[in-house]
Amino acid sequence: MKLAPETIRIRDAIVEKYLDVPLDKLSSKLQSLISDETDTGTRLGILSARVEILRMRFADITGRAYKKDQGNIGDNDTSEEEQITEECLAVTNLILEIYKDLGFEDVIL
Repeated sequence: MKLAPETIRIRDAIVEKYLDVPLDKLSSKLQSLISDETDTGTRLGILSARVEILRMRFADITGRAYKKDQGNIGDNDTSEEEQITEECLAVTNLILEIYKDLGFEDVIL
């Protein structure tokens, strides 16, 4: 299964626009975009951009090379994907703990 070309176009445009925005501001901005949007295709593009940006930042944090998602779902390399997923979850939990320590209780990543 692949993402629709329109979804990929929207995702890439959002990634390019918000790539350098801090994660906390980006999360709230994308959440407001999702809340305000009524078109399902555009919402999928926004959600896909959110995932793509998080993947890019996790790759940067863990020191791994980033491989751009081309919209394919169901690749055969599941063991590496599982490892990356576990590492991403660990980093996400670490980020959430840091935000909670700073007093931000309702952080959405």
